[in-house]
Amino acid sequence: MLPPKSRTILSGRTLCPGTHPGQVVRQWVIGSGVEHFVHTEDVSSSNLLSPTTSPFFCGQGMTDFPDMLVLRHGETEWNRMGRIQGNQDSALTDLGRWQAQQQGEILAGFGIDGWHWVSSPRGRALTTAQLASGREVIDTDSRLVEIDVGDWTGATRARIRAARPDLAGKGPLAWYDNAPGGEGIATLAARVGAFLGALSGPTVIVTHGITSRILRCLATGQSFGNYAGVSGGQGVVYHLKGGVSRLLVPARCPSAHQPLSKPCIPR
Repeated sequence: MLPPKSRTILSGRTLCPGTHPGQVVRQWVIGSGVEHFVHTEDVSSSNLLSPTTSPFFCGQGMTDFPDMLVLRHGETEWNRMGRIQGNQDSALTDLGRWQAQQQGEILAGFGIDGWHWVSSPRGRALTTAQLASGREVIDTDSRLVEIDVGDWTGATRARIRAARPDLAGKGPLAWYDNAPGGEGIATLAARVGAFLGALSGPTVIVTHGITSRILRCLATGQSFGNYAGVSGGQGVVYHLKGGVSRLLVPARCPSAHQPLSKPCIPR
């Protein structure tokens, strides 16, 4: 199998090299959660190849993306209450706003002159981007929104554990791929892969917990199925370059009052 070396986005579907020289395929996801299929079409012959649940996924194995700085939004009211936000929204807490300001300190120390900023349009991410950048106007992209968890939107993790104890043995994040009426991990990976394929230069990306994990899986050449093993955290900044992800920490602690007892840990 040839690793994909180029990508072009067409109508939300991804074009990439196929499994033999000269072949170009188009892929898109149908379904959600564990009941999904990735359809692969041979563009040159218009033949629909066999759908598979173990796809050759466009973007998987690629690491030649532009440099990225990936931020997750700060703590929100629903985060504090243990409620899953999914595609809905809640406001940043005081701690969340402080985390966004610390992200700005990290970025200032890194040096981002000339970088493009893009955020999920959800309020918690957009407010984080505004606080971290010092800008009022930030470009947004709906492909960066958090995974839709369907009927579990707003539910507490305790409620989900009680309703689906069988998910306990499938990992700490299994509910995101099993939510009734939810989007599913594969569908999320398809839109995140499309976003990555459209990048044209160094970019600061402000997004959400699961979306960030999927993005960093794809940008480092991993299968999106590895998302549960990728590090998370609120108010964090990851630098991605050449297929390597690195957590950035502040060079010094900000002088402003730090709410609650959250410590600043300088490098």
